[in-house]
Amino acid sequence: MAIETKRLILRPWREEDAGELYRYASDPAVGPAAGWNAHTSEENSREIIRSVLSAPETYAVVLRETGKPVGSAGIMRGDKANVPMDSTQAEIGYWIGAPYWGRGLIPEAVRALLGRCFEELGCTAVWCGYYEGNEKSRRVQEKCGFEYHHTVADKPCPLLGEIRTEHVSLLTKAQWERGCVRAVQERLFALRDDGYGDFIAKLVPTADRSRFIGVRTPELRDLAKELASQPETAAFLRSLPHEYHDENQLHALLLSMGRDFERTLGAVDAFLPYVDNWATCDQLSPKVFKKHREELPAQIALWIKSQRTYTVRFAVGMLMSHFLDEDFDGAYPEMVASVHSEEYYVNMMRAWYFATALAKQYDAVVGYIEGRRLDAWTHNKTIQKAVESYRVSDERKAYLKTLKV
Repeated sequence: MAIETKRLILRPWREEDAGELYRYASDPAVGPAAGWNAHTSEENSREIIRSVLSAPETYAVVLRETGKPVGSAGIMRGDKANVPMDSTQAEIGYWIGAPYWGRGLIPEAVRALLGRCFEELGCTAVWCGYYEGNEKSRRVQEKCGFEYHHTVADKPCPLLGEIRTEHVSLLTKAQWERGCVRAVQERLFALRDDGYGDFIAKLVPTADRSRFIGVRTPELRDLAKELASQPETAAFLRSLPHEYHDENQLHALLLSMGRDFERTLGAVDAFLPYVDNWATCDQLSPKVFKKHREELPAQIALWIKSQRTYTVRFAVGMLMSHFLDEDFDGAYPEMVASVHSEEYYVNMMRAWYFATALAKQYDAVVGYIEGRRLDAWTHNKTIQKAVESYRVSDERKAYLKTLKV
């Protein structure tokens, strides 16, 4: 398997990588600091690929731009690890060639492996160690959220025949998840626009100004695209409720990009109770729903009966987005008409639904207006929005105006 990040591909080592491995592993500044001897030849590197680097969860750290490995990183468990641990834990080890020190590539690789440990392998904690004096390795661990746990004095280093001091760090799943959320928040604050924050806060009066960072939607979309494939994103999506409105907007965009219907449906259902404004509600529009319209109505029927304002609004919005064209059914406007609410944001969406339905399915829904099936406010708002629509003919607009109450 391969794990991809912004700049790297982590994949299994291949024998044909021996030349590149020797290029970097022959450097005496690399191996001994990590506890192993510098490689002596390309054939020596090839043999190490066969005997050591072929182990499960051991990855060549490959630069995307060149397609060539420049280091190695891996996950060790059980008796393969250097730290005593139980079956729910793991250890991560790594190194990278000297020309690539200081570029943040190994922290990027380690974060990807942490995502695999916590999201895919079911780990509850991950260990990581470094020998006394290896400050580069210590900084990697700090950047990735590890915290100092203990020191082992007189630690045998068998490959070098030495006795060393090892410092051991630990990162629990709970710590990692909190770090994932902080990292997303830091990205959002880096995109902060106070003027836009003031503007959008006025449009969303149900939320306090302090909850708005002020990230514009195009930048949120770009960030969502970047984060969508990163394992840390799953931790962010679980961290509900969010502190900031912008986190909710980002959450909605990420769910809208989901490709697996069942997983996305479950994630939407988990998120809806925390949606507290119209902007986030309307931002949430999973593309994958278009391919699964047969399964969607059953869930919409549950959402539309909710006591939560924005869950109901979302349900009506999904009926409007997906079931006013070839998949229209007369049962759907009946579901919307049957909603009884005093909430402005629910009734505004109901009016929007019926106005759109008058443009697309006029003969099927005009009876709801003629028969005054809606409350007076929603009834009149539906007519207003239909009259404003360029998709409704002038003749029908004139008739609808006569139906106002």
